[in-house]
Amino acid sequence: MLACVRAARDSDLLEHFPGVDPQPDFKVYSGYLQLTNSPTSKQLHYVFVQHYKADPDAPVVLWLNGGPGCSSLDGFIYENGPYYFEDLSTELETNAYSWNKVAHMLYIESPAAVGFSILGSPSNNKFDDETTAEDNLIALVAFFSNFTEYRKNEFFISGESYAGVYVPWLARRVLDYNVNLDDPSLIINLKGILIGNPLVNWNVDYLSAFPEFSYRNGLISQRLYKRWVNNGCTIFSKDNTCIGTLKRISSIYQQVNLYDIYRPCINTNYTYSKINNLHFGLSNAAGGLTCVDATGATVYFNDDQVREAFHIPEGLPEWTLCSKTIRYDVSIFTGSYEVLGGLIFNEDIRILIYSGDTDGCVPTLGTRKWIKMMNMTVSDSWRHWSTGYDPTDIAGYVMDFQEGLTFLTIKGTGHMSIQWKRPEGFDMFRRFLKDEKF
Repeated sequence: MLACVRAARDSDLLEHFPGVDPQPDFKVYSGYLQLTNSPTSKQLHYVFVQHYKADPDAPVVLWLNGGPGCSSLDGFIYENGPYYFEDLSTELETNAYSWNKVAHMLYIESPAAVGFSILGSPSNNKFDDETTAEDNLIALVAFFSNFTEYRKNEFFISGESYAGVYVPWLARRVLDYNVNLDDPSLIINLKGILIGNPLVNWNVDYLSAFPEFSYRNGLISQRLYKRWVNNGCTIFSKDNTCIGTLKRISSIYQQVNLYDIYRPCINTNYTYSKINNLHFGLSNAAGGLTCVDATGATVYFNDDQVREAFHIPEGLPEWTLCSKTIRYDVSIFTGSYEVLGGLIFNEDIRILIYSGDTDGCVPTLGTRKWIKMMNMTVSDSWRHWSTGYDPTDIAGYVMDFQEGLTFLTIKGTGHMSIQWKRPEGFDMFRRFLKDEKF
């Protein structure tokens, strides 16, 4: 059995990383994690990037992008991987702030209808927060079965956006899995989670924070904002006045980058997403994010030589940044607020919530509201933090709570904060893993 597992793992090793010269000294794997033994079962595609100096004791960190329905290869090829594309470029650049400088990085494309992951039977295309967490747990167990040498390493789960739901739900499943194990050697050594601009509580996040954010940043008139407030509007409102008001507010963003209101809007080809009878533009017809470029990744991952190098089976559909076909039942009344609350009061789990403060999609002000609702005890109050690269420059602001949660902002950037502020994102990541004070 061990020989079979080792052979399967070795077959996932990239012999050549396309578009990169010189080739990396560290190992990169790309393959599939089978969720069941059924021939029509779901399989999650993964990319595993070894620590750049192959440190056997470095932490293992899982990264999940959100959506729901967006590929974690976004994080790999744009945000914190060893190489990245600049906007509108198809040439890979070396990332001096790659997170594999301090950790072994694991990227899983989840759920199974996303990216290169394999859905199996069309009947599998039904997902929600619980089933996604269960699938991700099975994939993790499969990963550590293939890479047994990392079982004892500290393990962290990270992500952004709708990973604010994915990550806490998965962390809860990992803890439950560990408790129910008969063999302690199989325990997943979960030490913490970190999530950027996370959707956690629908009552204060995302669309709930959107009108106030838009007003505070001077994007809409006081009259329009008062109409929203005075009518007691929420994202659950079915009143025509509230629905019409939200549509008026969202129409501003056809020329403004929702994900960072001070960055240029690169494309405006909207496809409107529908949540609870409310329409809001999030993605374009090509499966990308509105106002955010995915040219490099789309060209790269649909190149035949790249797909062969990454061991992608022939016949799979075109790779897109976000799935156009996924059927996902969003738990709009729950999110992850209660699940995250349970993790916060677990003394063994460290939690970092970080937020780019110019994000209109999941605004910082919504995050601050649900953190306040948690009724935690402040251990170190609101203060600025700086990177080790330039101690005189304010990177953002931070506060700590006795219960083990740290909330940190990255100043002057938006939803993909670690992509647009690479030095700050790396320094934050490094210090969190080492449990250093900000």
